[in-house]
Amino acid sequence: MNQLLHFSFKVIIFSCILSINHAMGQSDNPCGAPALAVNASCTFTNGTNAGATATPTAGIPAPGCASYSGGDVWYQMTVPAGGAFTIDMNSNGGMTDSGMAIYSGTCGSMTLIECDDDDSPNGLMSMITRTGHTPGTTIWIRVWEFGNDNNGTFQICANTPPLPPANDNCSGAYPVTVNPDYLCGSTTAGTVAGATASSQNAASCAGTENDDVWFSFVATNTTHSIDLLNVAGSTTDMYHSVWSGACPALTLVAGTCSDPNNSIVSGLTVGVTYFIRVNTWGSTAGATSTFNVCVGTPPPPPANDDCAGAFPVTVNSGAGCGSTTAGTVASATASSQNAASCAGTENDDVWFSFVATSNTHTIDLLNITGSTTDMYHSVWSGACPALTLVAGTCSDPNSQTVSGLTIGATYYIRVYTWSGTTGATSAFNVCVGTPPPTGPCGNATNNDFCSNPATLTQGGSSWSSSTSTTYSADNPAGLSFCGSIENNSWYQFTALSTTEVFNFTNVTNCNNNWGIQAEVYSVTTSGLGCCTGFSSVSNCMNPGVNTNGTVTATGLTIGNTYMLMVDGWGGDQCDFTVLGWSAIGILPVEMVALQALGMESGNLISWQTITESNNDYFEVLKSTNGTDFYSIGKVLGNGNSNEILNYSFFDSNKRAGTSYYKIKQFDYDGKYVISEIVAVERISDEEGIIAAYPNPTENVITLEIKSNEKINGVIEISNSNGQIMLTKEVFGKHLLIESFDLNAFENGLYFVTYKDDYIKSTKKITKN
Repeated sequence: MNQLLHFSFKVIIFSCILSINHAMGQSDNPCGAPALAVNASCTFTNGTNAGATATPTAGIPAPGCASYSGGDVWYQMTVPAGGAFTIDMNSNGGMTDSGMAIYSGTCGSMTLIECDDDDSPNGLMSMITRTGHTPGTTIWIRVWEFGNDNNGTFQICANTPPLPPANDNCSGAYPVTVNPDYLCGSTTAGTVAGATASSQNAASCAGTENDDVWFSFVATNTTHSIDLLNVAGSTTDMYHSVWSGACPALTLVAGTCSDPNNSIVSGLTVGVTYFIRVNTWGSTAGATSTFNVCVGTPPPPPANDDCAGAFPVTVNSGAGCGSTTAGTVASATASSQNAASCAGTENDDVWFSFVATSNTHTIDLLNITGSTTDMYHSVWSGACPALTLVAGTCSDPNSQTVSGLTIGATYYIRVYTWSGTTGATSAFNVCVGTPPPTGPCGNATNNDFCSNPATLTQGGSSWSSSTSTTYSADNPAGLSFCGSIENNSWYQFTALSTTEVFNFTNVTNCNNNWGIQAEVYSVTTSGLGCCTGFSSVSNCMNPGVNTNGTVTATGLTIGNTYMLMVDGWGGDQCDFTVLGWSAIGILPVEMVALQALGMESGNLISWQTITESNNDYFEVLKSTNGTDFYSIGKVLGNGNSNEILNYSFFDSNKRAGTSYYKIKQFDYDGKYVISEIVAVERISDEEGIIAAYPNPTENVITLEIKSNEKINGVIEISNSNGQIMLTKEVFGKHLLIESFDLNAFENGLYFVTYKDDYIKSTKKITKN
């Protein structure tokens, strides 16, 4: 029996030693938890949960968050005077994703107060802020690694939150000087650190008004702008609204709830004092955000606010934009013309005019800057103010082609922001261009088509061309060829002998090493010059490999015109040279060194030309799938050149994934050539919805959502009337891809929004 007692005594001593060792930093069980000091500001102390085990569940409820799986350690803390405190955590090279729960009671019988995953501003660490506790009582603090999968060192602190600012309630509102313009030369500083909820209606707007502060201004105009500038601190997602009346009996000014940090407030009374309520959007307590408040005064409406003052736009002779006219919607008002004529909200429209010099013109809105870049435009005919919308010209894209115009007639362009939000400041340039003509057979006037061939003349040293994707498949009825046709081009010549020979040399740079194929035809044409019949008068050069070859045309009638057709075997893209002939009318600009480079603020597309002849401009085309391309801008050419020239275009749309680009080059007489395709892949540095595709969509829309912290929020899809059509909670680590079936939705415009405590991001999508 004495031996048994001796053994038990040693076990007790060993347990005490373990408890003493844990108490030096933190404890594996609550009863040995060391005291965590509460300071005026956060002073981190080091800790670790390496080797920690799971706390027994008897008398201690499970935390209920942050994937608790054991490995927890404990602290205790005494509630300071005032009953408010913040407990914050930071990574220290070990634990990087924490969970934290706090309890009341005793170390053996506890009540869970709150559990937090990653509300700290320090990455994925935890933070809890509490008010209204009884001073002197004990708080038990439980700490663990998310999922118990990366245990190690961490830092923890406890501090009293800051005192409420003097403008915590509207009676202490800070006065803001009203600026005479939008430039914000005078601002008033503020912070929500320590702010508490005010007595005014907490459900008046979206967000959570638990940390609101107040500002005031005296209206000097019926309309003013409100801007929150230089936002910094624990979160930059702010909310503001405008109130009227006398404190505390204030009334929300209708339509002034604003999640964006800038808004326009209309319908004010000059000389009356108004109040601005500012708070963080999220509900997390303890925010420390700072900012500056600016109240601005809008300029008078622009001179072209109505069609009678429309700014004239010079029509460019080509589709390039060498001449543009500047405009802005700042302070623009709604015009008398039909406000439901097109989509969007025509409440800030301005007007431009042009005199048609062709039956077809292009309209481009360029260099868009300001409060929004989402513009809308349409074309109108008639005399002001009795204008009529030109059918089919309502355009959400910033570029369109308008056909069926009357040469010499004056037309009007109506430009406005898509959104109904008032006070937009968007500026832009308007370009009216003249697109390249088509031939009488409906084809572009270049040697991609039989009806518009290049011209060959005997006696030259040589001519060169290619079977690049510049050329499409032109396969008129009645054409018989020894191979398939994918990218053929056409060349006419006049026979000076009954036999003519075409020696193909330097067949190089073939993509697939399949080479080229060629044949000569006698061609009949319609009265318009369209190719209607073909008779072969030569061998069909069709080697199927990358090699030189010869096409010999025989039985020719001297003085008659014949056609040489050249194609890539199986669509191969090759360069080639033909000896003993010269050529005119081949697509003129030789582009090289095309590349797309992902940069911090967007994608840079660059290219060079070795030679230029009759070069009007380049059109930059983009695709998200490598097949469906659309225009994103134009770059003027240099006409004629025999030296290397460098060109570039910057695409500021930083979508995640792969973006494809190609260049379409136009000469002055409408001929064009399309380059090869280049691509750039990038990972977005933005947060929220970084991509929505395909857009427009017929049924399924796919969203890419990115967060520097965990994704833990809600996706909402609403229609253009603000009605929420679909809601889904989503969770993930840092990047999430979610698809939604919109097949049951009516065709039209929708808004998809992702929001959590830190992020609110919205994209506009269209279902066709």
